[in-house]
Amino acid sequence: MHKILGILCFGNYIYRIGSWLVCGADRVYIPSNKKDILFWITCHSLLSLSSLIFHLPSKRVRGSPVIWPEYRLHSILFGMRSLLVMLVHVLIKNQWTSYVLRSLVLLGTMVGADVTTHYFGSQEKTMRGMPFPQNTDIIMKNRINMYYSISQALATIKMIYSAEPPYQLVEPFLILFPIQIAAFFMTLVKKGIMTTGGWHFYYAVSLGLNYIYSLMIPFSLNYYPVLVGSIFFCISRFRYRYNKYLLWMIIILFGTQWIR
Repeated sequence: MHKILGILCFGNYIYRIGSWLVCGADRVYIPSNKKDILFWITCHSLLSLSSLIFHLPSKRVRGSPVIWPEYRLHSILFGMRSLLVMLVHVLIKNQWTSYVLRSLVLLGTMVGADVTTHYFGSQEKTMRGMPFPQNTDIIMKNRINMYYSISQALATIKMIYSAEPPYQLVEPFLILFPIQIAAFFMTLVKKGIMTTGGWHFYYAVSLGLNYIYSLMIPFSLNYYPVLVGSIFFCISRFRYRYNKYLLWMIIILFGTQWIR
């Protein structure tokens, strides 16, 4: 079942991303086609949840990026975050209700991730502790990890600061892509098909699609809070280490002034 879902979802990624590159950014998901969107939300949700059937090593593998229980649960949580936000966009038309629900999804995901880390985590952060090839110097590791951290912050901000229609479904979908594909790449690493360096390269490329997409869609007023919120969070969190819950509450309150 997991393999069948994986093939279906991987094909969906190829088709949707291909539609964007060939036909334009507004053709990835058409908001009026609810049945199609709900079908694929269900498929991607089942793909993440069906990963629970597999037995994993109880502890994190130090030498290579291989799935362990904490990572699996984080992957499910953050994957479901994107899918729930897509579901809110499809079903909820009132902007205030949609904003409140997306904010609750964001905060609930963070709480779930922290609870998971408390019970299953190690002393290392999930992404910052990801193994690198042996010849990678510390400066390169720090730069790559910062790229990952900034990308995660931007992804979280886009969960609540929605793009203008018809792009509001595409951003959570493209944010879902690196989450689910990273777990697949880890399976390839475990089977010896992909190297540790290959995992980092392709994961970084999958994150980069979100930056490319953001540059290709028309700039709107909705991107002002994204830019301001991103700069505010990255400086406050990565430079001064302020509490993330406090920062996200400030960002959520700041975003209310942009709701129409």
